[in-house]
Amino acid sequence: MIPCALELEGFLSFREKRRLEFPRQGITMLSGPNGAGKSSVFDGILLALFGGCRLKKEPDVALINVESDQAKVALEFEMGGEEYRVERILARNNSGGYEQSADLRIRHDDGKWKPLPGTRSLRDLNRKLGEILGMSYEGFTTSVLLLQGKAETLLNSDADTAEIRFKALSAIVGLEFYADLHKRADQKRKDLRDAVGELRGALSRIEQVTPEQIEGIRGQIEQANAKAAMAAKATENLELACRRAEEWQRLGAELSAAETDRQQQSALLQNAAAIEKEGRRLEELEKALPIVQEILKHREAISSHEQAAGKCKEEREQLLNERREQEAAITELKKQIESIVADQERDAARSREVSDELQGLKLTLPILRRLRSEREKLLQTSKQLGDVEAKIKKLEKEEAQALENLAPLEKTLQEAAEALRKAEQNEVRTRTQHDEILSRQERFASVAGEQRCNYCGQELTPEHAELERGRIDEELSRRKNEYDAASKQLAEYEAARRKAEEACKKGKESLDAVRASLQKWQGSKERGLDRQKMETDAIAAAYGDLPIEWQSRISASPPRAWASTEYPTE
Repeated sequence: MIPCALELEGFLSFREKRRLEFPRQGITMLSGPNGAGKSSVFDGILLALFGGCRLKKEPDVALINVESDQAKVALEFEMGGEEYRVERILARNNSGGYEQSADLRIRHDDGKWKPLPGTRSLRDLNRKLGEILGMSYEGFTTSVLLLQGKAETLLNSDADTAEIRFKALSAIVGLEFYADLHKRADQKRKDLRDAVGELRGALSRIEQVTPEQIEGIRGQIEQANAKAAMAAKATENLELACRRAEEWQRLGAELSAAETDRQQQSALLQNAAAIEKEGRRLEELEKALPIVQEILKHREAISSHEQAAGKCKEEREQLLNERREQEAAITELKKQIESIVADQERDAARSREVSDELQGLKLTLPILRRLRSEREKLLQTSKQLGDVEAKIKKLEKEEAQALENLAPLEKTLQEAAEALRKAEQNEVRTRTQHDEILSRQERFASVAGEQRCNYCGQELTPEHAELERGRIDEELSRRKNEYDAASKQLAEYEAARRKAEEACKKGKESLDAVRASLQKWQGSKERGLDRQKMETDAIAAAYGDLPIEWQSRISASPPRAWASTEYPTE
């Protein structure tokens, strides 16, 4: 890592913004009096790269200048042929602490700094910086930036600093990555081993399916298919009702159009009297005008005109009769229109009822399906719980049987241990006696040429020596037989004890296996009870979401036993 430039603002003694340029070749030296800010430069580099300082790995509010609200540090550096710029800001908050933000960018070919992908969060940015630098805070402070009092960390060879030295070297060469990789691989191995154990346990718990059970399941499948057919039929009925409702809506639209036509016809009928009156008036004027002219011109033609007036009167009567017929026809037409309107209103009301019922069915049907689904889950869970309880009872019987079988085995083991103890004592006693006689034999052989016997004090004649030697040999043979018999008995008791220990061990292993399986099945039962309660609550919630009329079809009040509750089929 080659530092290129460092910007400090509001950081320790650097209240105003300062930028330091570092040459990329040669050696750079910082010099100045105490308090000039030399150490602050290194603290700035540590804060920019790792979010810490020389005193500790984490930042501190004390790094912010006392006259500033925030500290800003930016470091430009070169690594692996790429140029990077990392910037961190520590801002004071109302609680007396600080809030940290950071930004990591890379210089592109156009010379512009652009954000580095995958560094939006502070955690991702720190991880990316670690990957770029190839070392941690500890490795950097022990190999690149040597802190006061820690420069000898890599040089010590005493055992007390071995762990610190190992951590420093690990940080330098990046052993943390391989340690983490080993840890994850080992955890993966353990997970796979546990998974294999669970699968083997599950495989061993699978009971063999009999032909009777297969036939029973086939019967259940047939029943389920029959219920599915019924459900399909109900769905077809609902779809037919939907089509009928759509037909009612179309008829309602046609009814509205017919009602508009009727209103137009009614308006014409209302104006019919005025039109007819004006027509009669026009006819009268047209007929009266020639008569008046004739009267004025030809008073002598009054008689003829009177005849014409009589004729007009007849025609008027005829027109009146036609009008009355037309009025009767109009009255009949009005009655027919009123009847059609009443039929249309009834049809519209029925259409609204069907539409409301269809809308209610659309809202209720998903709830009923959810209730049915949750009930099927509850039935399945209840069945599984029954199987689990049966398994637990079976295991409890096996545990009791294992305890009962273990008691005589432990008693046999105790008896075998006691017999072995006595046999060991007998073997030691006979071996001691045998060794003592053997020692006497050796000592007697060493007294050849003596005047008197060291055991009886008599004169050691050849006859006496031969007699003593015979007695010693006879006793040695007897003691050896006793020792051999004791050794054989000891071997037999040791074999009996080993056999008893093996039998007792197998009994305990069997008991432990039964208890482990029992504990596992009891855990399954508890989980099943929790799942049963959740499914019961879900059914109760679905029941509560149903309209009251649908609730009453199921039960007048929330049932206690949902598994045995009958549900509506329509």
